[in-house]
Amino acid sequence: MKCLLPLLILINCLITQGVLEWTVVEKITEYGQNVTLFCNVLNCCPKYSGWDRWTTVQQTLFIDVKTKISNKKYDGKVIKDGYTLVIKNLTKNDLNVSYSCVYGATIGERKILLEEDVFTSISTTQSNVPTGTSKLSEIEIAALITGAIVLLSVSVVVAIYFWKRRIKRNTSEEREENLELTEKLVKTYKNHHVPKNIRDQLQERIADWKKKDKMFVSTRASQYVIKCLQNNSCLTVTGPSGVGKTFISRHVALLFQKKGFKIIPVYSPIDIRDYYQPGKQTVFIVDDICGNFTANQQQIENWKQLLPVINTIIADKCCKIIVSCRLQVYKDDKFNILSPFKSCECNLVSDDLCLTSNEKKNIAKIYTATSMQYIDVVSFNTDFFPLLCSLYHKNRNVDIKEFFKSPFGFYRSELDTLSEHGDEGNYKICGLALCVLFNNQLNEKWFEGKVTDAQ
Repeated sequence: MKCLLPLLILINCLITQGVLEWTVVEKITEYGQNVTLFCNVLNCCPKYSGWDRWTTVQQTLFIDVKTKISNKKYDGKVIKDGYTLVIKNLTKNDLNVSYSCVYGATIGERKILLEEDVFTSISTTQSNVPTGTSKLSEIEIAALITGAIVLLSVSVVVAIYFWKRRIKRNTSEEREENLELTEKLVKTYKNHHVPKNIRDQLQERIADWKKKDKMFVSTRASQYVIKCLQNNSCLTVTGPSGVGKTFISRHVALLFQKKGFKIIPVYSPIDIRDYYQPGKQTVFIVDDICGNFTANQQQIENWKQLLPVINTIIADKCCKIIVSCRLQVYKDDKFNILSPFKSCECNLVSDDLCLTSNEKKNIAKIYTATSMQYIDVVSFNTDFFPLLCSLYHKNRNVDIKEFFKSPFGFYRSELDTLSEHGDEGNYKICGLALCVLFNNQLNEKWFEGKVTDAQ
């Protein structure tokens, strides 16, 4: 049985690599022309069908060609029994790198695009790579024949070996052992859908979540999130910084873990595609989606590419997606294109869900272990009161009266960070300054037409 496991793994790898393979549709004559790659898929394409380009890292060119999203460099479409990738204006940078087609959750074999694959003829001045018409030497031919004979001999020996074992040990004990091995292989595959090093990191982070969750204080907002997720597969928790978006999201995820769900924190949009397993109970946690202070256009585009996958996950009733998002990002017009994340919102500073006075007192009692008389009323009434309590709990050496009396350091830190976000961040700082100067009484008409002396 020691020989069986490596052989099964080898056969599985060979089969998996051959599932998807692309070919060049038609050769060209010179650089600057378009090259079309074709991925053969029978009865294409009910699943999302895309392409990856491999250099030192994996670059996703298309999540799904059916979305008709193209750019200056790449295009693609679904045709009979497969789909294509069009590489526009071919350059040398497009050659000698690997491409693979992606169908559903399956990533095809990495295959290098060479000059002889693309051009009808190759000039000796362009490359020293031998063309497909070059002849093999006698030594090379002999080596190939010898290798083929050795491979065939090993295959025959292995086949005879297992045939004899099957005849000799065809007993109930052998069948039970084979069944146990099969179950182990299946279990190993399921557990290794997430790479081991990533799995270890996730387990360490989730263990830290559980440790901090012992101090969680239940609120009407957290109860509302739990209730919404009973009938919704995707929910977005919104609010300003420090209000408790991340803490509530992680607490609810841990509750789902007790019901048998697997927790997957999402740090990059493509994590959802890579770690999604159809029919498996999974809760995905996305923290501060699309930026902390301003809506990040690049992140929005990355999530937009993955919308077909997101919709597939939402349709899978076994999965949940819990997203936390800064309120200013969520209300940005650019964010509206991510419609799945706008379907169900929990605004932690809304009148119905903001912290009540009793909830704030319970939080203060857990984190400060002191009387409310030492907590300044200004800090008590701020939206980020939960964050202040958490910061004080981490550093109890400071004077509690002074700490809660002057929370303006938090505002200063937020404004400094906002100013680092380019023009858009500075525009928002100017907008805040105008609101302060005019005591929050700005009139929209003032920004239209000519400016009067009074204005």
